[in-house]
Amino acid sequence: GLDVGQPVKWESWISQPDGLARVRYRDAQWDAKISGEIRGEPGEVLYITEVDGSTLHVAKTRPA
Repeated sequence: GLDVGQPVKWESWISQPDGLARVRYRDAQWDAKISGEIRGEPGEVLYITEVDGSTLHVAKTRPA
């Protein structure tokens, strides 16, 4: 999809043990599934790796 590889900004945890967070993308809040380790600091830049309905899958590194 066109969204894969685009940057998002981390906002807050929904459930840290489950790797679920809220991120900001295109001036809206989205639910996101985090892949890998992140700091979890407001404004931290992550990258979309997959879109599953209204949930973004994101990681610290941009997909190839």
